[in-house]
Formats: sequence, C-alpha cells, structure tokens
Amino acid sequence: MSILNVREVAGKVGQQIKAEVSLLKKSTGKVPGVTLVLVGDNPVCQMDIRAKDRIAAEMGIDTHTIRLEKDVSQDVVIKEVLRLNQDDSVDAVMIQLPLPEPLDPWEILCHLEPGKDMDRYNPVSMGMSLLNRTRLFPCAPAGILKIFEHYRIKVEGMNAVVVGRSFYVGKPVAALLINLDATVTLCHSKTKDLKEALNNAELVVTALGRPGVVTGDMIRPGA
Repeated sequence: MSILNVREVAGKVGQQIKAEVSLLKKSTGKVPGVTLVLVGDNPVCQMDIRAKDRIAAEMGIDTHTIRLEKDVSQDVVIKEVLRLNQDDSVDAVMIQLPLPEPLDPWEILCHLEPGKDMDRYNPVSMGMSLLNRTRLFPCAPAGILKIFEHYRIKVEGMNAVVVGRSFYVGKPVAALLINLDATVTLCHSKTKDLKEALNNAELVVTALGRPGVVTGDMIRPGA
C-alpha cells in the first residue's frame, strides 16, 4: 500500500505560489489580497481564519478579516458582500462557513461576485466547475486533484466512488473526476450498501466530515 504524502504536495504547491506572487510583485508592484468574512464566534471557524492568515502571509498574500456579530441580519451581510464586490482593492473574498443560523448561506453566496469568489461556492462558480469551463475550482477538490497530479495517478477510466455529497467537497470532486473521464458513483448517508459500492472501486474519495464510516475491509486491494 502506498501512502500519499499530502504535506509534500502542499509544500511543492506552496513554493510555486510564493514564486508566482513574488513575480507579480516585481513586475507590477501589485500585492494580491484576500478579504475573509467571519460571522459569529464559532471556535472552529476562528481557527480556520487564523490558519488562512498564516498561510497567506507565508505566500506573500495580504489578508484582511471582517468580523460580524453572530446575530447580524442577512441584509447587513449581503450589503457587506456587495461593498466588497465594488472594492477594486479586494482581489478575492472568502465567506467563512458555516454561517450561524438563521443566515442563509446560499442567499449570501449568490450575491458574491464570481470573479472574487475564492472558495468557488457561488452557484455560477459551481456551474463553471461542472462544465469544466474555468481554471479555478473549489479548494478541497482542487487539492485532491493536485495529489493525483503529483503522484501521476491517471484517473481516466477508473471506477471511482465519492463518499459524501456536500457542496463543499463531495459534489464538486465528483464533477471534477467526471471531467477527467473517471466513472463516478456518488454515495452518502442514505446509500443502502456502501461496502458493496466501495469493494468495486479503484479509487475512493471520502468527504463525510467524520471518521470511521469507511473501514479497511471495504477497500479492495490496490485501490
């Protein structure tokens, strides 16, 4: 069994990004910037924001975080998104998910300019990913494909099973694998016989957000 070293892949991609950002600064004087929108005080979201700040700084990218109270109204969040759309100094926007209830993330994401949508969660961004008509894809699925690329894993023709149907990972990674000519089965919590589906898979991507659902006896040798 081969272990795919994700840190090795991340390090390689990070060096490439640092070089591209440095070249951009030298050639244009432009420092790319990302605005992060954090609503509420979810500790996991705050940890995620800190990680993004740290990684962006390592890459030479400026970040700015807008913090809104957890009881903020939907209209106020949308107004802030529209303002960022119009701000030419903002290159990209990331709305930290999940949002506290009763905020509707889809309604808010629909107002985000697709060209500034860092996570690619706007419905237009998602649609372009599905059609394979973009160079920018949702980050976790794009990262998975980078791993395949790094290890020269050719997914064309493979029988692939994706476990999880979230719009964060499951659905977009299934679409990207289809774009690469894999034959894809999408499983989820209501799948009747997950073990049978996985036993036939040459490639398995799990995106459930909880451990222990997929066990070793479900994976066929060589997958």
